[in-house]
Order: sequence, then structure tokens, then C-alpha cells
Amino acid sequence: MIPGIVSAGEEDYISSGDGNNSSIENLPDLVIETLTTEPENPEPGDMITITAIVKNQGTERSIKTNLAYNIDLVGIGEREIPELDPGSSSQISETWTPSTEGKVNILVWADSENYVSESDEWNNEKTASIEVKKQTYPDLVVETISSNPTEPEPGQTATVTVTVKNLGTEKSGPTNLEFYVDGVYTGEEEIPDLNYYDKGSYLGTYAEEGDVPELTPESSSEISFEWTPETEGETEIRAVVDSEDIVPESDEENNEKTLNITAKKKMSPDLIITAFSVEPDNLEPGETVNIAVTVRNRGNERSGQTNIAFYVNEGFIGEVQLPELSAKSSLSRSYQWVPETEGIKWIRARVDEDNLVFESNEWNNDESDYVVVEKQTYPDLVIEDFTANPSNPEPGETVILTTIVKNQGNEKSDETDLTYYIAGSGIGKGIVPELEPESSLEISFPWIPETEETVNILAWADAGNQVEESNEWNNEKTVSLEVTKQTFPDLIIETLTADPSNPKPGDTVTVKAIVKNQGTEKSPETDLEYYIDETWTGERKIPGIEPGSSSEISFAWIPATEEPVNILAKADAGNQVEESNEENNEKTVSIDVIKQTFPDLVIEDFVADLPNPEPGETVILTTIVKNQGTEKSPETDLEYYIAESDIGERIIPDLEPESSSEISFSWTPETEETVNIRVQADAEGQVTESDEGNNEETVSIRVEGQNYPDLVVEDLSWEPSDPETGKPLNFTLKVKNQGLAVSPESIAKYYINGTPVGEISIPLLLAGSETNAEFSLTPDKEGVMEVKVHLDFEDKVPEGDDTNNEFTKEVSVKTTLVEYPDLVIDSLTWTPEKPEPNESVTFTVTVKNTGTAGSEENVLEYEIDGASEGNLTVPALSAGETFGGTFSWVAGEEGKIEVRAVVDTGNEVLEGSETNNEITKTITVAKETVVSSGGGGGGGGGSSSSSSSSSSGGSKEPARNVEVKELSTRHIINGYHVRYEFPENVTCITIIEFDPKRTFKKTTTTVEVLKEKSAFASNLPPGRIYKNLNIWVGDKGAGLPEYLDNAYIEFRVEKSWIEKKGINESLITLLHYDKKWNPLETEKMGENEQYVYFKATTPGFSPFAITEYTGEEEETIGDPEGELKGVPSSLGGLGEDGVVNGSAEIEENAEEKKPVGMKKVLVAISLPIFMILVQFLVLKKRD
Repeated sequence: MIPGIVSAGEEDYISSGDGNNSSIENLPDLVIETLTTEPENPEPGDMITITAIVKNQGTERSIKTNLAYNIDLVGIGEREIPELDPGSSSQISETWTPSTEGKVNILVWADSENYVSESDEWNNEKTASIEVKKQTYPDLVVETISSNPTEPEPGQTATVTVTVKNLGTEKSGPTNLEFYVDGVYTGEEEIPDLNYYDKGSYLGTYAEEGDVPELTPESSSEISFEWTPETEGETEIRAVVDSEDIVPESDEENNEKTLNITAKKKMSPDLIITAFSVEPDNLEPGETVNIAVTVRNRGNERSGQTNIAFYVNEGFIGEVQLPELSAKSSLSRSYQWVPETEGIKWIRARVDEDNLVFESNEWNNDESDYVVVEKQTYPDLVIEDFTANPSNPEPGETVILTTIVKNQGNEKSDETDLTYYIAGSGIGKGIVPELEPESSLEISFPWIPETEETVNILAWADAGNQVEESNEWNNEKTVSLEVTKQTFPDLIIETLTADPSNPKPGDTVTVKAIVKNQGTEKSPETDLEYYIDETWTGERKIPGIEPGSSSEISFAWIPATEEPVNILAKADAGNQVEESNEENNEKTVSIDVIKQTFPDLVIEDFVADLPNPEPGETVILTTIVKNQGTEKSPETDLEYYIAESDIGERIIPDLEPESSSEISFSWTPETEETVNIRVQADAEGQVTESDEGNNEETVSIRVEGQNYPDLVVEDLSWEPSDPETGKPLNFTLKVKNQGLAVSPESIAKYYINGTPVGEISIPLLLAGSETNAEFSLTPDKEGVMEVKVHLDFEDKVPEGDDTNNEFTKEVSVKTTLVEYPDLVIDSLTWTPEKPEPNESVTFTVTVKNTGTAGSEENVLEYEIDGASEGNLTVPALSAGETFGGTFSWVAGEEGKIEVRAVVDTGNEVLEGSETNNEITKTITVAKETVVSSGGGGGGGGGSSSSSSSSSSGGSKEPARNVEVKELSTRHIINGYHVRYEFPENVTCITIIEFDPKRTFKKTTTTVEVLKEKSAFASNLPPGRIYKNLNIWVGDKGAGLPEYLDNAYIEFRVEKSWIEKKGINESLITLLHYDKKWNPLETEKMGENEQYVYFKATTPGFSPFAITEYTGEEEETIGDPEGELKGVPSSLGGLGEDGVVNGSAEIEENAEEKKPVGMKKVLVAISLPIFMILVQFLVLKKRD
């Protein structure tokens, strides 16, 4: 290029060269805008892409020209630059492959041949430097993979540990790890957050910080997960690291390792703690804690003797001994401990602490719970007594209600009120002044009934919870009055007699009562109860009795011992009949039971000196006669008999009580035979005895020469000749009498591997004769089985040789595949779902045979809290068949009850799996609680139906509006974060958590998913509604804003609803009702294939709704006529804090408010019609 001359189209313009170009027209100007290389860190041999963006920053279109590429000033190629309009760019690339390491300078030059005349010819190039060198890489390998235990049993959890190591020369970043079981992909996750799956079942998340950090060269990390084999056999587990090649490695072919694990059934015990409780769970220092433990051996072998160790805050406090437990059996033990200091005490029980018992699972021997130990200083107001005088008033008669209020706490109580209620409505108040601990005050209140009725009057101290007490649930008492014009029956025991009046033990005594109705009205049927010395003995029915009439009722009783006895008869003991006088219903009669004294002769011993004499040999028979009675026996005789023939007699002298006499008698047999000789004391009945049936005894003597039988086993054979496990094996025993005398019938016993199994009857055998005897068994395992037979194992046959009665053979048994039944409990349900105390509960249990063969009839047993309650007979079931049965139980006190059902409890059915025969469910027994204060949680003192230390989540939402609900119970302790989880996943709420500012002990939180809006909300929530909810945290106020901080609710929303409705996911919000609907701060937490998960902060707990909230209140999308469906249009009973007061009236008010919405519709329709009619009349009048 010549300085001073620039090409500008068709004419040349002369420049002086001094830079003054004022006469030059528009020109292009090409520049290299950017210059990049890919990859950034190339190695020798890598292809490098050099990319330049060329821009025309001039004011005139540029013509086509070239783009030259240079490496260290050596040209490597050119590319064409197309024509470019002013301001436009073009991206142009060239490739180059380096062969050696080193630093390289890249130069790119636009229009290197000066084809284009530009306004600036000195800005056409750009340079870049890159470093070419060989790279260092990580190399991840699965160094080891192991299992503990190495040979788990089916159903036993094995821990698989994988060691991942970096063999490379560079640090590795996070990557993934895949697992396969028998070639089936089971899951993957990023390291260090590893999720493990086994054949589609989620096994757990290992995401704790530091589990698998980034690995520097030659460093390793261990990862463990749990896997449970279902059947016996070998399983291949394969671990693959970095399967998606996230980490570039020097060797991509060494990333996996395989482990083969063999699952085998083992015969070993397994001790677990099935029940663990500590009571009380809230106490003061110095009070006793009772720790109750139930241990079960769920293994398949008997456990040895061991112990149960107890710890408090991991400090050892003592132990109790645990005896041997047979397989599948349980045993309960308890231990008492007295805390000395305050605080939360974690109590742990561990069975077999010293590992004295070798178990199939050594890691399931612990259970723990905690108690709160704290000194309490609170007042505690109770209604010590509450009476009405008169107790049966008539209408218009003044009744004086007398209440004694006591402070049984340990701190002075403030002044408060005493409120009286009838059917929930207050009828008056009294003042309870300040009361010192243990002091009382009597308060009277007059009341006049107006009509005849049964009235329950409730006296409630501190109904407004002005006084904070140690127990908020014992402040009330109820008295029941029958207001009526009085006509009553009056039952009395007119006479009570006993015949005989002086019986002896064992005599039948007839007790006769004459019951009279001396009242003015017929008495209904009731009971007459009998008591012996204040112990209930029985009852009889008293029929209805007209006034002035009587009824005779008898009762039989047999005394067992000598003693004076008071017999009490009580009419209407259960107060079923309301009488004018309830104090005159009983009468007592006294009798003396006197025992008579008699002698009682018995044969204490009767023996022969020669048990096997020969004919002509004298036998001495020795008899010991004893008087075991209570009076001296006179002289009598002792008779001897053979086959009812008298062979002689002797004299029995006088015998004092408990004294004996030895008497001898000689007898000589004449022929060979077996002789039964009977001896009888007082055979003629000369002595009167207390027992006449115990006077004789018999001895058997065999008279024979010197010839004896001799039993031997000649052979033992079996069919089939090749025995298999699980198949019947039939044995034939060949027995011979090789002696010289007859062998009588005898019993042989057979043993398997030294264990006695059964007995075989051997018939009478003549001398030299033989017989075949058969027996059968079914081998249960393969290998060599030793079968031994012992003839005459009781040694009842006198033989010439007693040493040759045993015979042993070995039998080889091989394994065969056998089809077995497999009984499982498919389901266990109950109704009602949440019973109240004393309510009958019906359980429905379904048993299914999931095996491949039919099962025999067996028994299903059911337990309530570890105590057996009964059983059901399960009929024979073919493979795949099910059986349904029911049983009933009456609920006791409030609390969580564990219900356990076990099928085939006696192991009568040989199954493919003996470990899946039971199911355990937990049922909650709770009274229905009226919530009277507290934002969903309820204030103190609101319930008259419970005095339990735990708080249940109460609700008065109409049952017909509740679609589904789930409960969760936790301890709420001041200063300790509480977290409620809902594992059943039947509602959209997954977690509730908060920091309590007050202790409420055990508290149940209830989540209700509603069909319509909450009955406690006056209007529908705004936006498109996903779910309406109620959340109740107990019923003592635990959900009030003033009693909690940092409250969160986690919930989930179905993706199908979001997609179907076209919902904006970012607008999904949890709304909280407190006089109006308030949106809560809501954030998305994550999602999976089915749900999107959210978390919201809340000030308290009450009605909620999940909606697509746009902020516009009028955009309520739901049921516009919700008012017509029985749901109130306003809360009515809500207090200042949005708390339910008198919510029991909502159902009734709902019916009255149904027409409100319809009235609005009629007004809206009628108004325009009325206006049209008026206009028509006006026009007509003008005409």
C-alpha cells in the first residue's frame, strides 16, 4: 500500500499525506472484533478451531476479500470474507492441529492483500496466545465392594460398602454412581448425594456432608447402603462410578466392580424390643419412673439366658435378667429408676448388652424414649365436691348448688371465677378468691328449675383460664338432677335367710331373699347381687314389682373353708332403678361354717419282695397303711384279693391322725402267670372316713421259670430308596424275638440325629417269631441323617439280654424343590377409624396364601398391646386364595394402642417363608374434644371430656365436609424444636414444624382435607382452589401465635392438577384464615414425577387453603353457590383471635343459613322484572 493514496470507487483523489482527509468520501473499515479458540486447553494432536468475527465498522459496503491465519507468523490458511454492509459482521473459522507442546501465538489478518480500500488500514488484525500441553486427569475406580453380613438371611438387611478411589493425577469433581442388582438398574445419584434403589424400591438417601467429597489423587471415599434379599440364592451387585462420563478420566474402562452375595437361611435367635414405655413421662426429681420392656425372639432358634441393660443419658443405671426364649415367643420385664436432678432424661434399653447370645441381627437390640424431670410450682384448682340440695327437685323449687373449690397445687392461686353451665349455656358465676396451696373454699349458688327434665349442671373453676395451672383439665365437675314431680319405687330386702345356718365346708347353702317394693311406683327389672364377706359372689334378676308387692329370690353357695361368714344381699346394686330412698337396699345374714373331723385310711405303699418269683417260691407282700384324716381310726381289717378272690386278711390297729402301720402278708404262687394282687383297707366299711374311695392299691407280679424273651432289630429299610427333603419317607423295621419265652406287647422309640421323634408299637411275639413295624417322617434338610431305633426303651419286657435292643443306620437325604404355601396378612383395618374410650371396635383382617401350594387349616391370633385377646380359625386356602375374618374389642383409656395379628401361630403350616406371618398397626383411642380457644390449637380448659396429660388435635368441622385426615403425635417442650411428619401421605401436608414457647407434653396434630371450604371461614378463599384444609395442633393452645415461633408448613401439589388447569406454578400460595384470607410467604422446595413441593411460613394454625393466588380478591374460582351446601357464610362463633368458640352449634346454624344465597338470587331476578312492570304501567297511563 502507498501512503496517501486510497482507492475509492471509480475516481482517485489526491491526498497530501498530512492526514487531512476532509475531501475523502465514505469508505468501509474491516476489523477483527473477537478471536477465540476451542478447546481452551488443547493437547498435542487435538484439533483446534480458531474462530474470528470480522466486522465492517466503516460507512460503506466492503467487497469480498480474504482472512489470513498465522501460527507464530507462519501462514496456515485463508478463508473468504463476504461482502459486508456497514455495521454487519461475519463469523469465520479455521482448524489447526498442533503436534508438540508449547506456547503458540495466533495471528488473524483481514484483507491481508489490501483488496479493500478502507478508512483505516492499520486495524485489520488480532492475536491470541494459547498453551498446548498434555493434560493431567483423574481416574475413578470402584476399589472395593463388600457386604456385611457376607451371607445375609432372606429378609435380613445387609450393608453394602463401596470404596471409590481416584487413581489419576488430577482432582475429580462430583459425579454419579449407579447400582445394578442381578443386572437390573436400581438407581443413581450425584456424588456426594447418593440415592439407592433395589429393584424399584427406594432404599434411602446418603446426602450427609462429607460422605463422598471431591477426591484428590490417590484418595478414597467409602459409601454404604442397605439392601435386603427376599429369597435364598446368589445375587450379583454391580457398582459403576461416573457412568455418564461427567468426569474426563485417563481411563474410562475401569469404573465398575461386581460382588456376588449369597443369601442363606440360618438357625439363630434374634432378640428385639417390641414394646418400650416409660411412665410417667413428666415428673419431678425423686419420683419413680417405671420402665416397661417387652422382648421378643423373632429368630428361628431358642435364645440363651442374657440380660436387659438400662441407660439414662448413656449412663448405665442397672439391668434385669432375661431367661431363655423359644423362637417367636415374648417376655415382659420392668425396671424402676428415680431421677435426682431436673432435665430431659433419655432412657435407653438394650437387650443382650454383653453379646451373650449369637443373633442373626446384632443391630436391632435397642429402644429409647425420654422423660421430662422438672420441679413444678403451679396452683391447681379442682372441684373437690359439687352437690345439689335437693337432688331431686320439683319445678319451681329452689336448688342450692354447693361447690368446694380446692387449690391442690404448690403455689398460691390468683382470684378467678366459678361458672355454672347447663347444656353449654352459662347460668351464673361466683368468685373464687386467692387460695393458698391445699386450702379450700365453699361457694353456694341458688338455681330454680322451671320444667320437668333431667339436668346436668357443670361447675367450672377458672373457665376463662385466668390462672395458669399444673393441670388445666381437672377444673370441673358435673351434678345430675332429675326435675320431676316425684313418684318412685323403693326396693328393700324384707327378709334374708341361709339354710343350713351352720353348714360344713362343701355343703350347699341356699340363700333366700324376699325383695319388697315399698314405694309408690312399679319398679323395673334390676339385679340382686350377693357378696360373701364383701366379695362379689353372684347375682339374680329381680322382676318388675308393683308397689306393696314382694318377690322371693334364691341363690346357692358352697363354702370351701371353716370360718364365720357374712352374706350380704343388695337390691339394685348398680342403681339402675331410681328410688325414693337409695340407702335401704341391702341386708346381711351371718352363718358359721364348721368342718367335721373324720379318719381317712390310705395305702401309702404296697410292694412285693420278689417281682418275678418262680412257682412255689414264697412272696412277702408289705403294706404301709396311713391315717391321713383328722381323727383317730378304730381297729379294722386289711384284705388281700387276686381277681376278686379273697386270699387272706390282717388286722390294722388303732391309728392316730397322720400315723402309719406296716403290715406283712406271705403268698406262694403255684403256676406261671402274671398276677395282680389288690390290698384294701377297711374292706367291710367298719370305719366312717372323710374319703371312702382311697382305701386300696394293686401290685403286679409275674410268676415264671427261667426262660426269657430277647428282642432284636434284624433290619431297617426305607422307601423311596433315594430320600428327598420335603417328601415323606416310609421306614420298615424288622423285629425278632430270639429268646425262649413270649415277648409281650412293647413300645420302641426312634431317634433322628440323636433327637427322639416318635414311638412304634411292637406286638406280642412268640419265641423265635418276627414282625415288621412301620413308621414315617419327612426330612427337612439335606445331608446324612442318623436313624436309631431302641426296642423296649421303657425296659418293661424282662429279657435274656437287655444290651442288644438298639439299631442304627445312616440315610442320605438330597434336596428337592418343593412347592409350599405362604400365608401373609394382606390387610388389617378397623371401624370406627378413631374410637373413643369404651367404644366397641370391629377389626377386619384379610389372610392371603401367596405361595404355590395349598395351606392347611390353622389359627390366627390377635394381640392388643402385647396381650393376647383371642383367635380366629383360618380355613384351608388354595394358592392365591384369600380369607377375611373379623373380631371385636372394646377400647380402654385414651392413647395409642398397638394391634398385632399373627397367622399360623403354631407353625402348623410348612411355608415357603416363616417370617412374613404377622402385621402390626397402631390405633389411636381419643375422646372427641370441644375446642374452646386457641388458633386451631385450642386454649386451656376447653374440654369437659378428658383429663389426660396428652393433647389431641380436636375439630368440630362437620364430618360430612371432611374428605380425609391424618394425625401425628409429638412431645411439645418449651425450647425444643418440634417437627410433625405425616408418613401415611393421605393428605397434601407433609411436614409441620415450629419452635414452642410453652410446654404442652404429648400433643396430637390433625390435618383435615375438606370437601368444601372450612366451616370456620366466612367466605371462599380467592383464586383457583387446589385444597381446603384445617390444621389443629392439640386442643390446649399449642397452635396459638403467642405460644410458638418460626412455624412452617410443607405441602405438595399434584402436577396433573397444575397441567390440567393451566396453573401458573409461581402463583401457588398457602392462604391462612384469620377473620379474612391472608396469603403466606410460600416458596417452591422441589418436585418429582407426581408432585411439586412447597414450604410456607405461618403465624399460627387454623383453616388454610392452597390456591393459585393472583392478589385479586374477586377472582374466587370454586363453588359460587357454596352457601347453599350447608356451610355457614360466616364464622359466628369465632372469637377475637379467629378461634372457635361454641363451634358445636355450627351444624344447627348451617341449616338455618341455607336460603341466604337463594334470597340474593331471587332479589337479583325480581328487581329488573319489577322495573319493567313499573315502566309498562307508566306508559299505559300516558296512553
